Amino acid sequence: MNGKQDYDVLAFIYEYLISNFASNAGEFYTPHEVSLLMSEPVANHLMDRTKIKNTI
Repeated sequence: MNGKQDYDVLAFIYEYLISNFASNAGEFYTPHEVSLLMSEPVANHLMDRTKIKNTI
């Protein structure tokens, strides 16, 4: 790889392998696109904060 890709090649390969092995092992795997969709509202909510604290 020459580093000019717009994505992390090793992470892409890792996600691909985990998704296939998880489905074969009967375990749950959340696809990358779903993880991004779920994290966007939280990221937007915290965007202008200078400090994030746990309220739990």
